Amino acid sequence: MEASIRNHPYHYLKIQVELQPPKPDWNETSFRHLASVALSQLHGMSGAAIPVDVLRVIQKHRALLRVPSSGLVQLHTALTALGEFEKSQCHCQVLQISPFLHSLAVDSRGFAAKHLTAP
Repeated sequence: MEASIRNHPYHYLKIQVELQPPKPDWNETSFRHLASVALSQLHGMSGAAIPVDVLRVIQKHRALLRVPSSGLVQLHTALTALGEFEKSQCHCQVLQISPFLHSLAVDSRGFAAKHLTAP
């Protein structure tokens, strides 16, 4: 059986946002607004209608998002194509994508470096 994004109702993204000049107060509302602006700029009203949930702000410029699998490609392209947000230069990077939320909790690169080094 071949795996497909259609087999799972939602996909989860870990994103990081950098603005110039930096915006100090990122919260769930800020990330939701960023996703909405990105989707509407690239995909119009149909993109803006894609529901995006901000599950958690991890650090001040990182967050976990949930999107229906049918809107995953649109959200990913919209976030990476976004160049300006609230009159600031914007660079949005999608760090991880998975249909399983728990898989975003562990970064295998950091885990290997942290746990496989000799004491």
